Amino acid sequence: MDDLYLLAKRVCEEANDFFYKISSNDKAKIIDYKTKDHPVYNFDLELDEFIRNKLLHTNIQIISEENFNGEILEDEFWLIDPIDGSKEL
Repeated sequence: MDDLYLLAKRVCEEANDFFYKISSNDKAKIIDYKTKDHPVYNFDLELDEFIRNKLLHTNIQIISEENFNGEILEDEFWLIDPIDGSKEL
């Protein structure tokens, strides 16, 4: 479990750096809407993909706000929501 914790910590740090890099080069843009009042921004999707790619090699199910399709949860899974509150961007 320590290895997974260290991986999660490293991925969080890398995602933070990645966010600052992309946000300094680009502005937040609404890409889609989940509901009338819940926009999906480009940063939501870019960070989600970044984190998912960093975790894929673990072969642990990945559940995220941007990609959840109602699949059955396994005993172990990664739960990611990289930008909570992006509506305020």
